[in-house]
Amino acid sequence: KTTVSSQATVRDDWELIPEESSIKSLTRELKKQCQQPFDRNRWMLTGHGIIIEHQDCDAVQQLMPRIAESAGMAFHFIPRQDVISGADQWLPTTLVDTPSLFFLEPGFWTGNHSIDDDQKTDVIGDSEGTQQDGVAFRLQLALHLEDDLSKHPVVLVTTLKELKSLDISLRRHGLFDRRIKFPVTAPVECAEAFLRLAGKENCDETLLDHTYRLGVILQDSFDDKRRRDLLAQALQRLAWRTGRKVNIADLIQRAIYGTTEEDPMPQDVTQIKRHAIHEAGHTLISVKNSAGVHIPEYCSVQTLSDSHGVVLPSASHILKMNDDPDVGDMLHSIRVSLAGRAAEQVVLGAMGISVRGSRGDLMHATHLAYSMFSKWGISPSLSVGEKVGSNLPVSKNKQEQGLSARTDSMVRQFLEDQYKVVLSQIEESRHLLDVLTSQLISQSILLKEDIKAIFSQCSNDRPDA
Repeated sequence: KTTVSSQATVRDDWELIPEESSIKSLTRELKKQCQQPFDRNRWMLTGHGIIIEHQDCDAVQQLMPRIAESAGMAFHFIPRQDVISGADQWLPTTLVDTPSLFFLEPGFWTGNHSIDDDQKTDVIGDSEGTQQDGVAFRLQLALHLEDDLSKHPVVLVTTLKELKSLDISLRRHGLFDRRIKFPVTAPVECAEAFLRLAGKENCDETLLDHTYRLGVILQDSFDDKRRRDLLAQALQRLAWRTGRKVNIADLIQRAIYGTTEEDPMPQDVTQIKRHAIHEAGHTLISVKNSAGVHIPEYCSVQTLSDSHGVVLPSASHILKMNDDPDVGDMLHSIRVSLAGRAAEQVVLGAMGISVRGSRGDLMHATHLAYSMFSKWGISPSLSVGEKVGSNLPVSKNKQEQGLSARTDSMVRQFLEDQYKVVLSQIEESRHLLDVLTSQLISQSILLKEDIKAIFSQCSNDRPDA
Protein backbone atom coordinates (compact mmCIF):
# COMPACT_ATOMS: atom_id res chain seq x y z
CA LYS A 1 0.00 0.00 0.00
CA THR A 2 1.33 3.41 -0.96
CA THR A 3 0.87 6.18 1.59
CA VAL A 4 1.54 9.89 1.69
CA SER A 5 3.95 10.65 4.54
CA SER A 6 4.04 13.86 6.51
CA GLN A 7 6.81 16.37 5.89
CA ALA A 8 10.11 15.90 7.66
CA THR A 9 10.27 18.37 10.53
CA VAL A 10 12.85 21.07 11.04
CA ARG A 11 13.78 19.23 14.22
CA ASP A 12 14.85 16.22 12.11
CA ASP A 13 17.07 18.43 9.95
CA TRP A 14 18.51 20.11 13.05
CA GLU A 15 19.35 16.82 14.73
CA LEU A 16 21.28 15.67 11.65
CA ILE A 17 23.76 18.53 12.11
CA PRO A 18 26.88 17.39 14.05
CA GLU A 19 27.15 18.70 17.60
CA GLU A 20 30.64 20.04 16.90
CA SER A 21 29.44 22.16 13.96
CA SER A 22 29.88 25.93 14.08
CA ILE A 23 26.13 26.56 13.97
CA LYS A 24 25.48 24.41 17.03
CA SER A 25 28.45 25.96 18.82
CA LEU A 26 26.86 29.36 18.20
CA THR A 27 23.54 28.07 19.55
CA ARG A 28 25.17 26.81 22.75
CA GLU A 29 26.98 30.14 23.13
CA LEU A 30 23.72 32.06 22.77
CA LYS A 31 22.03 29.77 25.27
CA LYS A 32 24.79 30.36 27.80
CA GLN A 33 24.44 34.10 27.36
CA CYS A 34 20.68 33.90 27.84
CA GLN A 35 21.11 32.02 31.12
CA GLN A 36 23.28 34.76 32.64
CA PRO A 37 22.56 38.38 33.54
CA PHE A 38 23.03 40.69 30.57
CA ASP A 39 26.61 41.82 30.08
CA ARG A 40 27.21 44.24 27.23
CA ASN A 41 30.83 43.16 26.66
CA ARG A 42 29.98 39.45 26.52
CA TRP A 43 27.18 40.03 24.03
CA MET A 44 29.52 42.14 21.91
CA LEU A 45 31.87 39.15 21.79
CA THR A 46 29.01 36.87 20.77
CA GLY A 47 28.05 39.39 18.10
CA HIS A 48 24.89 41.39 17.50
CA GLY A 49 25.13 40.97 13.72
CA ILE A 50 25.73 37.45 12.38
CA ILE A 51 26.09 36.22 8.80
CA ILE A 52 25.50 32.56 8.01
CA GLU A 53 27.01 31.69 4.65
CA HIS A 54 25.57 28.71 2.80
CA GLN A 55 24.61 27.81 -0.77
CA ASP A 56 21.05 26.96 0.30
CA CYS A 57 19.74 30.05 2.07
CA ASP A 58 16.25 28.57 2.29
CA ALA A 59 17.48 25.56 4.27
CA VAL A 60 19.30 27.79 6.75
CA GLN A 61 16.29 30.07 7.05
CA GLN A 62 14.10 27.12 8.02
CA LEU A 63 16.51 26.28 10.85
CA MET A 64 16.35 29.74 12.43
CA PRO A 65 13.29 29.15 14.66
CA ARG A 66 14.93 25.93 15.91
CA ILE A 67 18.16 27.77 16.73
CA ALA A 68 16.25 30.43 18.66
CA GLU A 69 14.24 27.78 20.50
CA SER A 70 17.35 25.82 21.45
CA ALA A 71 19.05 28.98 22.73
CA GLY A 72 15.99 30.07 24.71
CA MET A 73 15.42 33.19 22.61
CA ALA A 74 12.33 34.77 21.14
CA PHE A 75 12.26 34.50 17.35
CA HIS A 76 11.24 37.24 14.93
CA PHE A 77 11.18 36.96 11.13
CA ILE A 78 11.49 40.08 8.99
CA PRO A 79 10.53 39.40 5.32
CA ARG A 80 12.89 40.92 2.78
CA GLN A 81 10.24 43.29 1.40
CA ASP A 82 9.78 44.76 4.90
CA VAL A 83 13.43 45.11 5.90
CA ILE A 84 13.78 48.59 4.37
CA SER A 85 10.18 49.78 3.97
CA GLY A 86 9.19 48.65 7.47
CA ALA A 87 12.42 49.61 9.25
CA ASP A 88 10.76 52.31 11.33
CA GLN A 89 8.34 49.69 12.64
CA TRP A 90 10.59 46.69 13.30
CA LEU A 91 13.86 48.33 14.37
CA PRO A 92 12.34 49.72 17.62
CA THR A 93 11.05 46.24 18.51
CA THR A 94 14.65 44.99 18.74
CA LEU A 95 15.27 47.18 21.79
CA VAL A 96 13.99 44.65 24.31
CA ASP A 97 15.43 43.02 27.42
CA THR A 98 14.12 39.59 26.41
CA PRO A 99 16.85 37.61 24.57
CA SER A 100 15.72 37.68 20.96
CA LEU A 101 16.88 36.54 17.54
CA PHE A 102 15.73 38.61 14.56
CA PHE A 103 16.19 36.92 11.20
CA LEU A 104 16.41 39.36 8.29
CA GLU A 105 15.53 37.60 5.06
CA PRO A 106 18.33 38.34 2.56
CA GLY A 107 17.45 40.73 -0.21
CA PHE A 108 18.09 44.13 -1.73
CA TRP A 109 18.98 45.61 1.66
CA THR A 110 22.30 43.71 1.84
CA GLY A 111 23.81 45.80 -0.95
CA ASN A 112 25.66 44.41 -3.93
CA HIS A 113 29.36 45.10 -3.58
CA SER A 114 32.13 42.60 -2.90
CA ILE A 115 34.28 43.42 0.12
CA ASP A 116 37.20 41.78 -1.66
CA ASP A 117 37.38 43.37 -5.11
CA ASP A 118 34.47 45.82 -5.17
CA GLN A 119 32.89 43.94 -8.07
CA LYS A 120 29.12 43.96 -8.19
CA THR A 121 27.25 40.72 -7.67
CA ASP A 122 23.62 39.76 -8.04
CA VAL A 123 21.33 39.85 -5.01
CA ILE A 124 17.64 39.22 -4.58
CA GLY A 125 15.63 42.35 -5.22
CA ASP A 126 12.53 43.64 -6.96
CA SER A 127 10.38 46.39 -5.47
CA GLU A 128 12.21 46.58 -2.15
CA GLY A 129 13.46 50.12 -2.72
CA THR A 130 15.83 52.28 -4.72
CA GLN A 131 19.60 52.36 -4.47
CA GLN A 132 19.27 55.51 -2.36
CA ASP A 133 16.84 53.71 -0.05
CA GLY A 134 19.36 50.91 0.39
CA VAL A 135 22.22 53.27 1.23
CA ALA A 136 20.08 55.19 3.73
CA PHE A 137 18.86 52.00 5.39
CA ARG A 138 22.35 50.54 5.75
CA LEU A 139 23.47 53.73 7.45
CA GLN A 140 20.43 53.58 9.74
CA LEU A 141 21.08 49.91 10.54
CA ALA A 142 24.77 50.54 11.25
CA LEU A 143 23.97 53.32 13.73
CA HIS A 144 21.33 51.10 15.35
CA LEU A 145 23.75 48.20 15.81
CA GLU A 146 26.58 50.35 17.13
CA ASP A 147 24.52 52.27 19.67
CA ASP A 148 21.04 51.20 20.74
CA LEU A 149 21.12 47.48 19.97
CA SER A 150 24.43 46.93 21.76
CA LYS A 151 22.62 47.58 25.05
CA HIS A 152 20.23 44.63 24.60
CA PRO A 153 20.45 40.80 24.44
CA VAL A 154 19.47 40.76 20.78
CA VAL A 155 21.13 39.39 17.64
CA LEU A 156 20.34 40.11 13.99
CA VAL A 157 20.99 37.17 11.68
CA THR A 158 20.92 36.86 7.90
CA THR A 159 22.07 34.21 5.46
CA LEU A 160 23.94 34.72 2.20
CA LYS A 161 25.25 32.46 -0.53
CA GLU A 162 28.40 34.55 -0.73
CA LEU A 163 29.85 37.09 1.66
CA LYS A 164 30.34 39.57 -1.19
CA SER A 165 26.56 40.02 -1.34
CA LEU A 166 26.82 42.07 1.87
CA ASP A 167 27.80 45.71 1.39
CA ILE A 168 31.15 46.56 2.93
CA SER A 169 29.51 49.26 5.05
CA LEU A 170 27.88 46.53 7.18
CA ARG A 171 30.87 44.22 7.38
CA ARG A 172 32.64 46.10 10.17
CA HIS A 173 33.47 45.80 13.86
CA GLY A 174 30.30 46.10 15.93
CA LEU A 175 28.03 45.52 12.92
CA PHE A 176 27.76 42.21 11.03
CA ASP A 177 31.14 41.20 12.40
CA ARG A 178 30.59 37.47 12.88
CA ARG A 179 30.58 35.11 9.92
CA ILE A 180 29.68 31.42 10.08
CA LYS A 181 30.21 29.29 7.02
CA PHE A 182 27.74 26.43 7.05
CA PRO A 183 29.18 23.23 5.56
CA VAL A 184 27.86 21.98 2.25
CA THR A 185 25.57 18.99 2.67
CA ALA A 186 27.08 15.74 1.42
CA PRO A 187 25.16 13.97 -1.39
CA VAL A 188 24.17 11.00 0.79
CA GLU A 189 22.88 13.27 3.57
CA CYS A 190 20.91 15.28 1.01
CA ALA A 191 19.38 12.09 -0.37
CA GLU A 192 18.46 10.75 3.07
CA ALA A 193 16.72 14.00 4.01
CA PHE A 194 14.84 13.96 0.71
CA LEU A 195 13.73 10.33 1.11
CA ARG A 196 12.39 11.04 4.59
CA LEU A 197 10.35 13.90 3.18
CA ALA A 198 9.09 11.98 0.15
CA GLY A 199 8.39 8.96 2.36
CA LYS A 200 10.62 5.91 2.05
CA GLU A 201 7.52 3.77 1.93
CA ASN A 202 6.65 5.51 -1.36
CA CYS A 203 10.02 4.78 -3.02
CA ASP A 204 11.41 1.65 -4.65
CA GLU A 205 14.94 0.25 -4.51
CA THR A 206 16.20 2.37 -7.43
CA LEU A 207 15.97 5.33 -5.04
CA LEU A 208 16.54 3.68 -1.66
CA ASP A 209 19.64 1.69 -2.65
CA HIS A 210 21.47 4.42 -4.58
CA THR A 211 21.55 7.40 -2.23
CA TYR A 212 24.88 8.79 -3.50
CA ARG A 213 23.62 8.94 -7.08
CA LEU A 214 20.31 10.37 -5.89
CA GLY A 215 22.02 13.05 -3.80
CA VAL A 216 24.23 14.25 -6.64
CA ILE A 217 21.27 14.49 -9.02
CA LEU A 218 19.21 16.38 -6.43
CA GLN A 219 21.95 18.87 -5.64
CA ASP A 220 22.60 19.54 -9.32
CA SER A 221 19.01 19.82 -10.55
CA PHE A 222 17.29 21.11 -7.37
CA ASP A 223 19.93 23.19 -5.63
CA ASP A 224 17.78 24.61 -2.83
CA LYS A 225 15.59 23.00 -0.19
CA ARG A 226 12.43 24.78 -1.34
CA ARG A 227 12.59 23.13 -4.77
CA ARG A 228 13.56 19.75 -3.32
CA ASP A 229 10.54 19.95 -1.02
CA LEU A 230 8.30 20.60 -4.02
CA LEU A 231 9.84 17.63 -5.82
CA ALA A 232 9.27 15.40 -2.79
CA GLN A 233 5.64 16.48 -2.68
CA ALA A 234 5.25 15.83 -6.42
CA LEU A 235 6.57 12.28 -5.94
CA GLN A 236 4.24 11.75 -2.98
CA ARG A 237 1.36 12.90 -5.14
CA LEU A 238 2.42 10.58 -7.97
CA ALA A 239 2.64 7.59 -5.61
CA TRP A 240 -0.80 8.38 -4.19
CA ARG A 241 -2.38 8.91 -7.61
CA THR A 242 -0.94 5.79 -9.28
CA GLY A 243 -0.93 3.46 -6.27
CA ARG A 244 2.66 2.39 -6.94
CA LYS A 245 6.10 3.18 -5.60
CA VAL A 246 7.99 5.89 -7.41
CA ASN A 247 11.38 5.16 -8.95
CA ILE A 248 14.50 6.84 -10.28
CA ALA A 249 12.85 7.36 -13.68
CA ASP A 250 10.05 9.36 -12.06
CA LEU A 251 12.54 11.51 -10.19
CA ILE A 252 14.90 12.10 -13.09
CA GLN A 253 12.08 13.09 -15.42
CA ARG A 254 11.07 15.77 -12.91
CA ALA A 255 14.68 16.74 -12.34
CA ILE A 256 14.92 17.55 -16.05
CA TYR A 257 11.48 18.96 -16.79
CA GLY A 258 10.46 20.24 -13.35
CA THR A 259 7.43 19.32 -11.28
CA THR A 260 4.85 21.00 -13.54
CA GLU A 261 2.27 18.52 -14.77
CA GLU A 262 2.47 19.28 -18.48
CA ASP A 263 1.37 17.16 -21.42
CA PRO A 264 4.03 16.45 -24.05
CA MET A 265 3.61 18.62 -27.14
CA PRO A 266 2.63 16.97 -30.46
CA GLN A 267 5.71 16.11 -32.50
CA ASP A 268 6.41 15.83 -36.20
CA VAL A 269 8.08 12.52 -37.07
CA THR A 270 10.88 14.25 -39.00
CA GLN A 271 11.56 16.59 -36.09
CA ILE A 272 11.59 13.71 -33.60
CA LYS A 273 14.30 11.99 -35.64
CA ARG A 274 16.51 15.07 -35.68
CA HIS A 275 16.06 15.59 -31.93
CA ALA A 276 16.86 11.92 -31.32
CA ILE A 277 20.02 12.16 -33.45
CA HIS A 278 21.07 15.24 -31.49
CA GLU A 279 20.57 13.70 -28.04
CA ALA A 280 22.07 10.39 -29.18
CA GLY A 281 25.19 12.34 -30.19
CA HIS A 282 25.52 13.82 -26.70
CA THR A 283 25.02 10.40 -25.16
CA LEU A 284 27.46 8.62 -27.47
CA ILE A 285 30.31 11.06 -26.85
CA SER A 286 29.64 11.20 -23.13
CA VAL A 287 30.28 7.46 -22.94
CA LYS A 288 32.88 7.06 -25.67
CA ASN A 289 35.04 10.07 -24.75
CA SER A 290 35.19 8.94 -21.11
CA ALA A 291 35.89 5.27 -21.96
CA GLY A 292 32.59 4.32 -20.33
CA VAL A 293 33.13 6.18 -17.05
CA HIS A 294 30.53 8.91 -17.53
CA ILE A 295 27.35 7.21 -18.72
CA PRO A 296 24.49 9.76 -18.67
CA GLU A 297 21.85 9.32 -15.99
CA TYR A 298 19.06 10.08 -18.41
CA CYS A 299 18.41 10.87 -22.06
CA SER A 300 15.09 12.01 -23.46
CA VAL A 301 13.49 13.41 -26.61
CA GLN A 302 10.20 14.29 -24.96
CA THR A 303 9.28 17.74 -26.24
CA LEU A 304 7.81 20.23 -23.80
CA SER A 305 7.34 23.99 -24.04
CA ASP A 306 11.01 24.93 -23.71
CA SER A 307 12.94 21.81 -24.66
CA HIS A 308 13.24 19.33 -27.53
CA GLY A 309 15.30 16.88 -25.50
CA VAL A 310 17.73 16.59 -22.63
CA VAL A 311 20.74 14.54 -21.54
CA LEU A 312 21.61 14.57 -17.84
CA PRO A 313 25.34 13.94 -17.26
CA SER A 314 26.49 11.12 -15.02
CA ALA A 315 26.45 11.72 -11.28
CA SER A 316 30.23 11.25 -11.20
CA HIS A 317 30.78 13.97 -13.82
CA ILE A 318 28.33 16.37 -12.19
CA LEU A 319 30.16 16.00 -8.88
CA LYS A 320 33.58 16.59 -10.45
CA MET A 321 32.42 19.68 -12.37
CA ASN A 322 30.84 21.15 -9.24
CA ASP A 323 33.86 20.45 -7.06
CA ASP A 324 37.36 20.67 -8.54
CA PRO A 325 37.37 19.73 -12.24
CA ASP A 326 40.64 19.04 -14.02
CA VAL A 327 41.50 19.86 -17.62
CA GLY A 328 40.24 16.46 -18.73
CA ASP A 329 36.84 17.10 -17.14
CA MET A 330 36.54 20.46 -18.89
CA LEU A 331 37.57 18.99 -22.24
CA HIS A 332 35.03 16.20 -21.81
CA SER A 333 32.21 18.69 -21.13
CA ILE A 334 33.15 20.73 -24.18
CA ARG A 335 33.19 17.70 -26.47
CA VAL A 336 29.86 16.45 -25.17
CA SER A 337 28.37 19.91 -25.73
CA LEU A 338 29.54 19.89 -29.37
CA ALA A 339 28.34 16.34 -30.01
CA GLY A 340 24.67 17.14 -30.69
CA ARG A 341 25.43 19.34 -33.70
CA ALA A 342 28.19 17.00 -34.88
CA ALA A 343 25.78 14.05 -34.85
CA GLU A 344 23.28 16.02 -36.93
CA GLN A 345 26.01 16.78 -39.46
CA VAL A 346 27.11 13.15 -39.70
CA VAL A 347 23.58 11.84 -40.29
CA LEU A 348 21.74 14.71 -41.97
CA GLY A 349 24.56 16.57 -43.69
CA ALA A 350 25.52 20.22 -43.29
CA MET A 351 22.23 21.49 -44.76
CA GLY A 352 20.16 19.39 -42.35
CA ILE A 353 21.64 20.85 -39.14
CA SER A 354 19.14 22.61 -36.89
CA VAL A 355 19.79 26.37 -36.95
CA ARG A 356 18.76 27.06 -33.35
CA GLY A 357 18.87 23.63 -31.75
CA SER A 358 22.50 23.81 -30.60
CA ARG A 359 22.60 27.38 -29.32
CA GLY A 360 22.60 26.40 -25.64
CA ASP A 361 25.24 23.71 -26.23
CA LEU A 362 27.51 26.10 -28.10
CA MET A 363 27.12 28.78 -25.44
CA HIS A 364 28.12 26.26 -22.78
CA ALA A 365 31.17 25.07 -24.74
CA THR A 366 32.20 28.66 -25.44
CA HIS A 367 31.85 29.64 -21.78
CA LEU A 368 34.00 26.73 -20.64
CA ALA A 369 36.67 27.45 -23.24
CA TYR A 370 36.79 31.16 -22.37
CA SER A 371 37.06 30.30 -18.68
CA MET A 372 39.91 27.88 -19.32
CA PHE A 373 41.94 30.30 -21.40
CA SER A 374 41.17 33.70 -19.85
CA LYS A 375 40.48 32.94 -16.17
CA TRP A 376 42.53 29.85 -15.38
CA GLY A 377 45.60 30.06 -17.63
CA ILE A 378 45.07 26.74 -19.41
CA SER A 379 46.82 26.33 -22.76
CA PRO A 380 44.79 25.27 -25.82
CA SER A 381 47.75 23.03 -26.77
CA LEU A 382 46.66 20.35 -24.33
CA SER A 383 48.59 17.47 -25.93
CA VAL A 384 51.92 19.26 -26.38
CA GLY A 385 53.94 19.07 -23.18
CA GLU A 386 56.20 22.05 -23.81
CA LYS A 387 53.17 24.23 -24.66
CA VAL A 388 51.31 23.68 -21.37
CA GLY A 389 52.79 26.88 -19.94
CA SER A 390 52.18 29.01 -23.03
CA ASN A 391 49.00 30.69 -21.76
CA LEU A 392 49.71 31.60 -18.14
CA PRO A 393 48.59 35.29 -18.20
CA VAL A 394 44.98 35.52 -17.03
CA SER A 395 42.54 38.43 -17.31
CA LYS A 396 41.25 40.12 -14.17
CA ASN A 397 38.26 41.72 -15.84
CA LYS A 398 36.64 42.34 -19.20
CA GLN A 399 38.47 45.64 -19.67
CA GLU A 400 41.77 43.92 -20.48
CA GLN A 401 41.20 44.11 -24.23
CA GLY A 402 44.60 42.73 -25.23
CA LEU A 403 44.03 39.45 -23.46
CA SER A 404 40.38 39.38 -24.58
CA ALA A 405 41.30 39.58 -28.27
CA ARG A 406 43.93 36.89 -27.79
CA THR A 407 41.42 34.67 -26.00
CA ASP A 408 38.81 35.11 -28.76
CA SER A 409 41.24 33.72 -31.29
CA MET A 410 42.18 30.81 -29.03
CA VAL A 411 38.57 29.87 -28.34
CA ARG A 412 37.54 29.89 -32.00
CA GLN A 413 40.42 27.67 -33.06
CA PHE A 414 40.11 25.39 -30.06
CA LEU A 415 36.38 24.75 -30.55
CA GLU A 416 36.95 24.12 -34.26
CA ASP A 417 39.64 21.56 -33.43
CA GLN A 418 37.50 19.84 -30.81
CA TYR A 419 34.53 19.72 -33.18
CA LYS A 420 36.68 17.82 -35.67
CA VAL A 421 37.66 15.35 -32.93
CA VAL A 422 34.01 14.81 -32.03
CA LEU A 423 33.04 14.33 -35.69
CA SER A 424 35.70 11.66 -35.99
CA GLN A 425 34.53 9.86 -32.84
CA ILE A 426 30.93 9.83 -34.05
CA GLU A 427 31.84 8.61 -37.53
CA GLU A 428 33.84 5.76 -35.97
CA SER A 429 30.77 4.72 -33.96
CA ARG A 430 28.04 5.43 -36.48
CA HIS A 431 26.31 2.11 -35.73
CA LEU A 432 26.03 2.98 -32.04
CA LEU A 433 24.66 6.40 -32.92
CA ASP A 434 21.98 4.79 -35.10
CA VAL A 435 21.00 2.31 -32.37
CA LEU A 436 20.74 5.06 -29.74
CA THR A 437 18.70 7.18 -32.14
CA SER A 438 16.34 4.32 -32.93
CA GLN A 439 15.81 3.52 -29.25
CA LEU A 440 15.12 7.16 -28.40
CA ILE A 441 12.57 7.42 -31.19
CA SER A 442 10.74 4.30 -30.01
CA GLN A 443 11.03 4.80 -26.22
CA SER A 444 11.40 8.61 -25.84
CA ILE A 445 13.37 8.06 -22.61
CA LEU A 446 16.56 6.10 -21.94
CA LEU A 447 17.90 5.70 -18.41
CA LYS A 448 21.50 4.97 -17.51
CA GLU A 449 20.75 1.27 -17.33
CA ASP A 450 19.24 1.33 -20.84
CA ILE A 451 22.28 3.12 -22.24
CA LYS A 452 24.66 0.61 -20.63
CA ALA A 453 22.66 -2.23 -22.14
CA ILE A 454 22.87 -0.70 -25.64
CA PHE A 455 26.64 -0.32 -25.39
CA SER A 456 26.98 -3.84 -24.04
CA GLN A 457 25.12 -5.20 -27.05
CA CYS A 458 27.47 -3.36 -29.39
CA SER A 459 30.64 -5.14 -28.29
CA ASN A 460 33.07 -2.95 -30.21
CA ASP A 461 32.00 0.11 -28.23
CA ARG A 462 31.18 -1.50 -24.91
CA PRO A 463 32.07 0.88 -22.01
CA ASP A 464 34.65 -0.25 -19.50
CA ALA A 465 32.55 0.76 -16.48
